[in-house]
Amino acid sequence: MAGDSFLSDPSRKRKRSNKTTSTVRQGKSKSGGARPSSNQHDEEISSGSDSDGGKGNEEEYDEENVSSDEEFAQENAADKRRRLAKQYLDNLKNDDFADDDFDAQDMDDDIVSRRLQMDVAEDKGFIYKFIGDKVLSQIDDCQASKNKAYQRWASILPIKFQSTIKSSLGPN
Repeated sequence: MAGDSFLSDPSRKRKRSNKTTSTVRQGKSKSGGARPSSNQHDEEISSGSDSDGGKGNEEEYDEENVSSDEEFAQENAADKRRRLAKQYLDNLKNDDFADDDFDAQDMDDDIVSRRLQMDVAEDKGFIYKFIGDKVLSQIDDCQASKNKAYQRWASILPIKFQSTIKSSLGPN
C-alpha cells in the first residue's frame, strides 16, 4: 500500500513540534483562580458528618477496610483470581435462590407459545412428518414401476393405494 504509514521512510514522517497538546497542562488554569485544596474539601465533608454523630461507624468501617486490605496484601495473582471467582459464583447462587418464585402462568404461556410455533411451522411447510415407518407396516405387497423419462435420483416417491388394502385405523 502506498499510503501505509508503518512502511514509509521515517525521515519522511512529520516531526512533532514542541507545543503542548490540549491534554497537557502547564502552570495554572486559564481562569487564573486558585483551586480549593483537597484538605479544605475533606474538612467540609468531615464537619458535616460530625453533626450527625456517626463518627464511631466511620472508624469501624475504616478498620474493616484496612484489615481486608492487609489480609489480601500477601495474595498472589492466581489466588486473587480464585477468590474473586468464588465470590462471583456465590453471588450468582444467591441471586438464583432469591428468584425461586414459581409461576405456573409463565410455564403455561411458554407451553402454549411453543405449540403455536409448531403449528404455524407445520402449516407453512417448515416441519415434515415422516410417515414411512407407519405406512411400511401397513403395506403387504408393493409393485415398483419405473419411468424411463426421468433418469436422475428421485426426490419424491408417489404411492398409490389399492382398495384391497385395509386400514388398521378403523373397522372396514
